[in-house]
Amino acid sequence: MLISAAAMQAHEQAVIAGGVSAARLMDIAAQGIADCLRQFFPRPGLLVCYCGTGNNAGDALAVAAILNRVGWKIAVRFASDPAALKELPAVHWDSIKNDCAVCGSADDVEALRQAGPLVLLDGLIGLGSRGPLRESIRKLAAEMNQLRKTTHAQVVAVDLPSGLDPDSGTPHEDAVIADITATIAMVKQGLVEDAATPHVGRLVVIAVPELELHAETVAEVITPKLLLPLLTRRRFDWHKGSAGRVSIIAGSERFTGAAVLCALGAMRGGAGLVTLYCKAELHAALSARLPPEVMLRTVASFVEALGHPADAIAIGPGLGDEVDHEVCEIVEAATCPVVVDADALNAISRAGVELLRKAKGTRLLTPHPGEMTRLDGQADMDRRQRAEAFAAAYQNVTLLLKGSRTVISTSGQPTRCNSTGHAGMAVGGMGDVLSGLLAALLCQSVPPHDAAALGSWLLGRAAELALLSPQISPESLSATDVAAHLGAAFNALREGC
Repeated sequence: MLISAAAMQAHEQAVIAGGVSAARLMDIAAQGIADCLRQFFPRPGLLVCYCGTGNNAGDALAVAAILNRVGWKIAVRFASDPAALKELPAVHWDSIKNDCAVCGSADDVEALRQAGPLVLLDGLIGLGSRGPLRESIRKLAAEMNQLRKTTHAQVVAVDLPSGLDPDSGTPHEDAVIADITATIAMVKQGLVEDAATPHVGRLVVIAVPELELHAETVAEVITPKLLLPLLTRRRFDWHKGSAGRVSIIAGSERFTGAAVLCALGAMRGGAGLVTLYCKAELHAALSARLPPEVMLRTVASFVEALGHPADAIAIGPGLGDEVDHEVCEIVEAATCPVVVDADALNAISRAGVELLRKAKGTRLLTPHPGEMTRLDGQADMDRRQRAEAFAAAYQNVTLLLKGSRTVISTSGQPTRCNSTGHAGMAVGGMGDVLSGLLAALLCQSVPPHDAAALGSWLLGRAAELALLSPQISPESLSATDVAAHLGAAFNALREGC
């Protein structure tokens, strides 16, 4: 669930007043953040803690002590005299000060760099801070941002990036730009606002059971804990029919790759049988590129696909604009769930979005921002409000609005914001893999709202896991790489990562 800064602070104080010590809460949070860092950076490197005087500094120093024991080199960059540290941060500083370096400048940080990752841990300020950063903090925040740019250091924020308003998501001058934000216990509502996304990066929720709240919510962040019960558990006697049939309507003379990637996503997503429908002129080109497990069926009209059994359909990737009538007929007439993507979305925009009201089954729409504008005519509207407004208008639609913080909305359901992924996914073909993956989840009887949450998280996690290969970088990542790591993403979900 999303929570305001004031509500989070009041809840934490109530828990402490109830007998749970602040020191215990800090230790649990620090262990979770340390575990998070070891997942994203399996190879030890240099951790530089940027510390103010409050409890965020205590969290950072406690994380440093844990990582120091497993081979990380530690340095600290203080915003003021360490004698000014509050009680808990001072305890953790005393425990580690003999095992770390104290840096007085960015040059000192660079001089300490060694083989392995350089991670800057933002422990400058926490939830209690409001408004623009005071000068001593602002200078260190700006220094972190500069080191991130010039040395490609990875920045990890404790709870929230310093300088970001926890409620509105507004970044103040020189607000920290984090690659990962490890937010503690619950997600502060500003972290998922549009303006906050470039500063928050990958959003990780650090579990602190003592601080959990359970309440009705209108919006939530997608986490493994949320998703795991939604993932289909296969019976031992399952067969390919039990795993579901996916029909894919995709590809054209210029875009055969889109069809192949969509089929790959469906196959790697667990569908028992995957059939790609194509026109005769594409048969030879597609048959040479498709995985052998995918069936290829030639049709004179894509509407013929409705005559064959399917538990879910994916339609649109790479179709072009020459089959709009066939696309719209399928979107309207299919009784099974349909993933509507790419050129199928454009076909609906041209035909009139009211066509969705006539659809005989549930529809999962997956627009990127440009396609969304063609659907709803909006451009500058807040992404979450936009998704919710569209879903409210079309009751049989789940909307997955793509972006660096994918938003999922279905009428009557809490809006969900994805947490996984990275900027390396900004390359063609990712949406094609996602469409196939979503269809595979739907064909296994996962409801559209849940399938959208699972699919977006799995795709982003697969992209993260792909970067753990020494042969893959954000610059070299391809949609094929991500599809190849979907199995690892499923395993990560089951392990709670």
